[in-house]
Amino acid sequence: MKKTLLSTSAILAAFGIAAGAQASNLQVNVGGYIDFQAGHVSDDIVGEGANVQNETEFNTDSEIHFVVEGVADNGLEYGAVIELEADVDGQDGYDSGANADKAYIYLQGGWGRVELGENTDAAEALSVNTSNFASATGGVDGDWYRYAGLAGGETFIIKPDLHLAHSGNATNLNGGETANEDATKVTYYSPRFSGFQVGLSYVPNTGDASPTLFNGQGVTDNEDLFAAGINYTGQFDEVGLAAAITGVTGDDKTVGGTADIEGWDAGINVTFSGFTIGGSYGDWQDTLGTTTDANYFDIGLGYASGPWSISATYLESEIDRAGATNDDDFDNFVIGADYQLAPGLVPYAEVSFFDMDADNAVSTQDNEGTVIMLGTQLTF
Repeated sequence: MKKTLLSTSAILAAFGIAAGAQASNLQVNVGGYIDFQAGHVSDDIVGEGANVQNETEFNTDSEIHFVVEGVADNGLEYGAVIELEADVDGQDGYDSGANADKAYIYLQGGWGRVELGENTDAAEALSVNTSNFASATGGVDGDWYRYAGLAGGETFIIKPDLHLAHSGNATNLNGGETANEDATKVTYYSPRFSGFQVGLSYVPNTGDASPTLFNGQGVTDNEDLFAAGINYTGQFDEVGLAAAITGVTGDDKTVGGTADIEGWDAGINVTFSGFTIGGSYGDWQDTLGTTTDANYFDIGLGYASGPWSISATYLESEIDRAGATNDDDFDNFVIGADYQLAPGLVPYAEVSFFDMDADNAVSTQDNEGTVIMLGTQLTF
């Protein structure tokens, strides 16, 4: 990413504001991206019956990023990251209408790194799965669902994520981000020793994600959430290896509630001569209920050479409820490719073949189809 480097003084001066002496050693890096996307879906829901959603849609997703960096006299590195949403229409399916995607302060040194604010939790940041090498929009962890008719009233795991990075219900998914992930948190990452790094996030309550619920009184919120992980990266001659084990836990704060958050995930990717093969397996434990078993796995193969990248990824998940007939199964196969046409400019294409199967008497909960996406992303 190419960054425009401006001092804090220069930015403030542009608005006629004098910079304080305490900010004179800070550097502000400005970057971001804009992504234009055209998508077409052919499935059993979109455009059928009472559904008036268009089969072909255009979308634009854009963000402006500010990274503030400074170094104290004692060697402490510190700063902040603010990622602002810059979409003309906040309801275009790419964000929840909030004015920022991330906003946090960081402190780091030889002892590690601390992040304070709204950012990705440690379990998600350290996880290893097919999204680490998938081309185009991200394969099974990509943008296909923005065009598909997601079956309402049922719960499907449609991304290779634990609960804090997944809404748990297909119809509530919002750009891959949830109230849990956006909740205000404290995160620590250790330095990387011999290829290993650990991380831990703490969220007092997920109500902190809402600007109108600072006291966390939302009836469906969870409290005392911990997200942790251990990640390994190494190079053995021409073979690269990445692996991780992550987990989450949290308490249900509703009276008599049983929806405690808990789960774990393990993944591994191996790279050789431009090829990467890998995947992950995750188990949501009792997150969806003490008598419910929910799990997923993803696997994929990718190849990158020069400006080209291509990948094929597959996700399968199941939610089994004891003594019930409304089990939910999901699978998705995605092929994607991209090409760096110029520095920061990447056209891409992606096609998804998905199938949602709800084991109940309401046939409208089932859906299968194909999503085709063409797009271009400019990163600066």
